Amino acid sequence: MGLVDRAKNIILTPKTEWPVIETEEPDTGGMITGYALPLMLLPVVGTIIGTWIA
Repeated sequence: MGLVDRAKNIILTPKTEWPVIETEEPDTGGMITGYALPLMLLPVVGTIIGTWIA
């Protein structure tokens, strides 16, 4: 499941999404590349775009 779908499901249907999350096996490498890295890149990309526009 993608990052956007997961966030959407947690916000819109938390009662059904949290049991799904509870049954998943944690994968540290997958969490870093699938969640943490994209979230860390957002400010960097925003700064680069903001620098080009300004």
